[in-house]
Amino acid sequence: MPTLPITPLVTSIGNDLVDLKDYDTETNPRFKERILTEYELHELRRDSTPVWLYWAAKETGYKVIKKTIKDLKFIPKEFELDKNNKTIKYKDMVVACDWLITEQYVYLYGSSDNVKLGQIHNWISEIKDYEDKKEQSKLVRLLAKANISKLLKISEDSISFKNEPFIDETTVPKKSNYYPRLLIDGITSSHQISFTHHGRYIACAFWECGNQ
Repeated sequence: MPTLPITPLVTSIGNDLVDLKDYDTETNPRFKERILTEYELHELRRDSTPVWLYWAAKETGYKVIKKTIKDLKFIPKEFELDKNNKTIKYKDMVVACDWLITEQYVYLYGSSDNVKLGQIHNWISEIKDYEDKKEQSKLVRLLAKANISKLLKISEDSISFKNEPFIDETTVPKKSNYYPRLLIDGITSSHQISFTHHGRYIACAFWECGNQ
């Protein structure tokens, strides 16, 4: 793959998870062709990596890069996973990433170049009521609260979250135009957080700003 000059990214992390329960491993070939680049299709044929790893990479890359490109559109083929180098590429931008593949799910997380992957905390949990998306959203925030409070040694009551817009909305707000921010005692922190949930699982990625 050609080497391109790298554009610096705004400090950011992202993550994505796919519950494999409801997905056949032999996904419709047309779906693969629609979302994967030629390079990714070639790599997919070489081994048994689930196509959902590539999907999770594209979602994660989008989450990370959207903080730099506020009006970024999610076009799957424009994001490319390089498994060998553990990076996600979008034009001249690169997101470092790593992942976990189990029999139950695929989980991937990534970051801008000024955040070391080893400094990102990841928490994954299985839930019972996975049909209600609002409940999933609530539970992933409770998961984050419980773990962040232990990590930072602060009370859960002092932790809250808000959705911050990437850009000022002049029309009806869209979910994709917001990202989560962590508040401590009502004050927006510089810590980075990302939520994801799908099917039976919820997951949170967290980076403690200043922990270099």
